[in-house]
Amino acid sequence: MAEGANRLRERVKRLAEENLNNFSADTQAAINAWIEAYEDGDKTLATSDAMAAALAKETAPAAKELLILKNYFYEEITVDFRR
Repeated sequence: MAEGANRLRERVKRLAEENLNNFSADTQAAINAWIEAYEDGDKTLATSDAMAAALAKETAPAAKELLILKNYFYEEITVDFRR
């Protein structure tokens, strides 16, 4: 993954952690599941949809900011087909 995308993912994680207490219990649970899966590409694919759905129900400005960055919720898995 490109360094720029990594930085945006780190920004998503930081924003989510810093604003966790501003969200409902359901959204907090979805964010915590995403944070636990942060380093695992397959798991972040599964948890990012749940986090996006939970954030969409929130009214906090941080939720809207996170949703703008939803393309960076998951760790992109790159496969080299040139072998």
